[in-house]
Amino acid sequence: MTRRSHFGDLQFLHFMGNAVGEKPEVTREKLLMWMGIMCQLSLDQDGASKNDSVSRHLPESLFPRSEWASVSLRALLVATTLSYRLTDVRRRALGVCLHIVQDSYAVSHTKLPSHYHH
Repeated sequence: MTRRSHFGDLQFLHFMGNAVGEKPEVTREKLLMWMGIMCQLSLDQDGASKNDSVSRHLPESLFPRSEWASVSLRALLVATTLSYRLTDVRRRALGVCLHIVQDSYAVSHTKLPSHYHH
């Protein structure tokens, strides 16, 4: 997930468009959808559970790879790293939200590099 969220199709997780020319409105819509799920998860609201599959909450257009469809939100957030087995998923989800807010103020995440301007 880290590689994909910094250099691939999940860059909206860092408030970046997934492709040159992606409209800011599209990036924002993806980001708000993701952040809504993470907020629900962090608050332990009825809408989202750590054991829910990614596909239950997010459209295929956000996670187009078929292997992500059945992965739980918990697995998405902590992967299979053994040392993370006791991770508090609610706190991890809150951290995701705070990281998104932080990134939304980082120029490197919100401005197109000058070498992309034509």
